[in-house]
Parts: sequence; structure tokens; C-alpha cells
Amino acid sequence: MFNFFQLPTRGATFITGLDILIRGVRVGILKIDTVFMVVEAGSMFRLRQLSVIPIATAIATAAISPALSQPITVSPTSQPIQVSGMSGGSQKDKSCAGFIAASPNHTVQVTEDADLRFVLQGSGQPALLIRSSTGQNFCVPADSYSQGKVEIPGRWRRGTYSVFVGDRANESHSYTLLISRNQ
Repeated sequence: MFNFFQLPTRGATFITGLDILIRGVRVGILKIDTVFMVVEAGSMFRLRQLSVIPIATAIATAAISPALSQPITVSPTSQPIQVSGMSGGSQKDKSCAGFIAASPNHTVQVTEDADLRFVLQGSGQPALLIRSSTGQNFCVPADSYSQGKVEIPGRWRRGTYSVFVGDRANESHSYTLLISRNQ
């Protein structure tokens, strides 16, 4: 069982990790700022450091984390769905998104044609890039007046969409993404 999580702490530090259940024991791979650790979790708030991960393992873990997120299924009758993550990445997007991850932050499966609204709220210079399975891009960056809020409403056809949350300043910031019916 895999769970990708992110916990804000005091200040600007984030604990990002992968929660794994192995033989009935919860084990986590944590990234606290730039330090990676393997921990055994007795409870969410009591973590014991077991060992420090070599840098090659840490890089591999960071690269596969987005791929472990579960697909989001949306239908015309779905309740609003809110997800969160970290913006940015190492790849320069040629459209408007700035720097994005190599794989999508989220994958959205629209079960039938629906009027939907994607609302991104983030820090820094966020941009929301949504790619359809046919290769069509929908990209909107935040401007100086939106205070980090980006909205893409519209009629979405049945299919799979790759959602990237980029950062135009090549930074990484936390965000929340709300997907709801457009009314």
C-alpha cells in the first residue's frame, strides 16, 4: 500500500513523503527540506529515524513520487475534489507553465462530457497546464492580480487529462487544486 503525503510544519518547511505498508509495519520515506530518511511510524506524530538514504535512492524516490498518485475520476455528478502537492519541476514547458515535473502532478479521468472548473491556488508564480489525451493543451498562469489563483472552467470531453502545476520562476511551492462542477 502506498500513500503520498505532504505535511506543512512551522515556517516554510514541508515534510514530503511516501507511506508504505510492509509486512504490517508502516514505513515512510521522508524528505524534510533536502534530507531524505527512512522511518518507521508508530503514529503520525512519533517518527524514529532508521537510516539516511543514499543520494541516488533519494533522487529515484523523488522522481517516481508523482507517478504513485492515484488517478482522479470525475463525472457530471461528482462532488468537488480537492488535492494538493508541490508545483514546479526540472523541465521547461514551451507553452505558459514555466517549469513542470517530468510526469503529471495528477491524472484526471472524465467519465462523460461535463462542465467542470479547475481552480488552482498556490504560492510563487504558479501555472496550471492540462493536457488532453489528444495532445490539446489548456494553460493559464497566475498574474499579479490573481494572488496565485488560476481557474480553467469549461466543457470537458470524456477522456484522460494530465494535470501539471508549473512554476514560472523555477521554484517549488505548495498548492491546492479543486475540481468541481461548473455551475
